[in-house]
Amino acid sequence: MDSFFLIPFCRGIILDESQKALILNPDLPLAHGLAGYVYFQQGKYNLAEKELLIALSLDPNENSLPDTFLALLFIDIILINLQKR
Repeated sequence: MDSFFLIPFCRGIILDESQKALILNPDLPLAHGLAGYVYFQQGKYNLAEKELLIALSLDPNENSLPDTFLALLFIDIILINLQKR
């Protein structure tokens, strides 16, 4: 089941733009967070965890990771867990 919040077409664009931003500045927590979110939706959980941990290490207070972004991630985690039941 694709996430309601990020259709597959948008995932590629967001991942590409995040990777371009990280080439210019590898210390952008939001770019790492967005890449992690896309990887998570693609089922690439190891890559997602890596990127999200980098994002949080760069911004431990989560000032640059919008609450809506984190909420979407948690909603996706819940949806995946519900699918397993």
